[in-house]
Amino acid sequence: MTPVCVHTRAVCVSTWVMCMGTCNHTHTAVRAPLRARTSQVRVGPRAHACLTLRVIKRMPRCVRALTRLCRCEQPCPRPQAIELPDSFSPELRSLLEGLLQRDVNRRLGCMGRGAQEVKEEPFFKGLDWQMVFLQKYPPPLIPPRGEVNAADAFDIGSFDEEDTKGIKLLESDQELYRNFPLTISERWQQEVTETVFDAVNADTDKLEARKKAKNKQLGHEEDYAMGKDCIMHGYMSKLGNPFLTQWQRRYFYLFPNRLEWRGEGESPQSLLTMDEIDSVEETQVKERKCILLRIRGGKQFVLQCDSDPELVQWRKELRDAQRQAQQLLQRVPRMQNKPRSPVVELSKVPFIQRSANGL
Repeated sequence: MTPVCVHTRAVCVSTWVMCMGTCNHTHTAVRAPLRARTSQVRVGPRAHACLTLRVIKRMPRCVRALTRLCRCEQPCPRPQAIELPDSFSPELRSLLEGLLQRDVNRRLGCMGRGAQEVKEEPFFKGLDWQMVFLQKYPPPLIPPRGEVNAADAFDIGSFDEEDTKGIKLLESDQELYRNFPLTISERWQQEVTETVFDAVNADTDKLEARKKAKNKQLGHEEDYAMGKDCIMHGYMSKLGNPFLTQWQRRYFYLFPNRLEWRGEGESPQSLLTMDEIDSVEETQVKERKCILLRIRGGKQFVLQCDSDPELVQWRKELRDAQRQAQQLLQRVPRMQNKPRSPVVELSKVPFIQRSANGL
């Protein structure tokens, strides 16, 4: 529906602006005349008719494209005819069609007698207008007390207190819910379910948050091995602390000449070169198969895998890498440990690093 001017040189108000919000929240321009307050916008019978139609048909609460105000001196383009539902009574159809007339001169309430034309409609037959003016008519629906949001409660609630008042439940009715630890109203089921779910999973959420914080320091472990001569990488556990009694889970990288690993919060990479490893053996720690690396100086390095196939693969790759490294070291010529003379040979011109200005 497009805006329609009710009076010349008046502010043209979109009828949808009158119909925004819920049924209990009307536009200020509609409430002001009813409450004897001043308003900057003049509202004609058509706006009130659109509000009535919106409440009865349950139209959308907000339509952005049609909620604009426009000022005009000429009549606005006329809208198309409004289709009324067949369920409307003849009295209601007569009232709405009279208020929604496109021709202002034929519109109900604009033919010279003002509001009296609306009061004489058959739809309001038997209505005491003095009681309406004094606001003494009882409301058709009173929300129950204590509701956080009466509109939402009525949307999700099944029964009203007035409908169930005075009805007593028998023992047979209560027998169905005897084994349930909690019985609540249907309107509060969603809220109670979310509260219980959050309370039960609070400890689990804290543990997951801690794990994420620890793993965040590691980042993407696989990215470190990309583009390098890494033979194998993955998680293993090694015996830590000075007494070798605690397993520490680390991410290991096996290269042809070294074994690297990184742990939680360790900024530098820890490594063990292949020339330091004397042998790769298999041992048992508390009835679990492990990999034993014997290091120079009588030290030991014990590793534990998550599964037996991983243990076999890691042991094989470590043995091959250690054996190839030892063979390569045997072919390298040994350097004689001769003391170097601190005297610089003058026959050779020393290399001097020059600055940017050429000096």
